[in-house]
Amino acid sequence: MGSEGIQQLCKNGCGFFGTSVTMDLCSKCYRDLRGKEEQRVSDKKASTANLDYDFRVFKAHVASLLSPSTGFESMGKEAPKRCSSCNKKVGLVAFPCRCGATLCGVHRYPEEHECKFDFKAAGKDTIVRDNPVVKADKVLFGNLHKLATDVQLMDLVRVMLNNQSRSNSMVTVWILQLWASVISITLQRHVQILNAASFLLDSVPARNNILRQ
Repeated sequence: MGSEGIQQLCKNGCGFFGTSVTMDLCSKCYRDLRGKEEQRVSDKKASTANLDYDFRVFKAHVASLLSPSTGFESMGKEAPKRCSSCNKKVGLVAFPCRCGATLCGVHRYPEEHECKFDFKAAGKDTIVRDNPVVKADKVLFGNLHKLATDVQLMDLVRVMLNNQSRSNSMVTVWILQLWASVISITLQRHVQILNAASFLLDSVPARNNILRQ
């Protein structure tokens, strides 16, 4: 029996026996080793294939860039631009319209080429977008109601002050005076808000009339 059949413990130390045929490994360790080697070979082939594919794509891209069908030659083959109204060649002085037509200097105005673009609607949309409607009426009427209520309270406090001054009740008079001061400050604040609301209403009537048309 040759030396190939001599068994000895697996050199991986798994406890099983191996032979020189299996590189001194047991059958399981040898099978795992072969599987790893085959996987490395497969990965290397896949990587090489990817590099080849990338190189072919790059080569085709460079060839397309260097092709005479692109660049200045293809630009020279483009059809000359013509006016959509009179079919006259316009060249570099073409005038694009918002309706999508390309026009010469004579027909560039909307009334000269039967333009179908709605400039009026576009203008209204621009006004609505750039100038939102100011809702000042709610602020104005709400503060008018509060102002009227505070004025009634002030009149009531004045009447009570006159009555209490006759009875010489200093504590009551002091409380009513403090109350009157608070109401006066509130009235001033409402007046400021009303002035601001009135200014807003005066500044936007023309614009609101345009939007209502």
